[in-house]
Amino acid sequence: MAYITAGTMILLWLGDLITERGIGNGTSIIIFAGVLAGVPQYILNYVSTGNYSLLAFMSILTVLVIYIIIRFTEGYRKVPLIYTRTGRDERSYFPIRVNQAGMVPIIFAIAIITFPSLIGQILAKRGGMGGSIGEWLAANLSMQNPSWIYIGAYFLLVLGFSFFYVSITFNTTDVAENIQKRGGYIPGVRPGKETATYLQQVSDRLNLWGGGFLAIIAVFPYIMTKVNAYFNLFPTSSQIDFLISGSGLIIVVGVILDIIRRIDTDMKSFDYKKFH
Repeated sequence: MAYITAGTMILLWLGDLITERGIGNGTSIIIFAGVLAGVPQYILNYVSTGNYSLLAFMSILTVLVIYIIIRFTEGYRKVPLIYTRTGRDERSYFPIRVNQAGMVPIIFAIAIITFPSLIGQILAKRGGMGGSIGEWLAANLSMQNPSWIYIGAYFLLVLGFSFFYVSITFNTTDVAENIQKRGGYIPGVRPGKETATYLQQVSDRLNLWGGGFLAIIAVFPYIMTKVNAYFNLFPTSSQIDFLISGSGLIIVVGVILDIIRRIDTDMKSFDYKKFH
């Protein structure tokens, strides 16, 4: 336990150091490195069992899913705006991303979903009613052998945390007030409270798609494993997964896009300072 605590503290220190002196969020980059470190092991597992057809299929599927994740992550809804401060109407828009929560719901969901299995393993050793409950938790909510209950709980946690995170980070009341202060309004919507309500409705609809997409990507490998076990599509009894896990793909793509944005921002800032 002492080693784990010390290692965690060192990683947190390194994360803060990367954030302060490097590019991007240090903690996310450390998680990103940990995810990529597991890729060779995934490939070796497929090669060692001789499942080259499955390896080729999952490689193609991984590339396809990465492309879809990028499109979803970069996609946004343009809410039309009209500004009238200058004496004439100027049209603009307010962007609301489809995937507003990014990779945060995945990280939160993984942290929460691992607790029942750990608690179950502890209770299972005590016997009695607590032992029975512990055995049920360990059997049905284990990441190593996920049941349909685990898959459903994981899906709902990702979706729930998506709405929870966006409700904290996206304040539609403040946005509506800022739009009104600048002399803007949404066509067909009254400024102020009605604008905030409209933006909240748009955000909720987009978040349903974005959060649902994150949840589907997260549980997709588990569903594929269940389907393969039933229909015997590929000659393997182990879990079928992308070259990077479903949740890992979202984290990797999110971190890379964040680094690209930060580099682009720094380059533009450098060019601006040099110009002046």
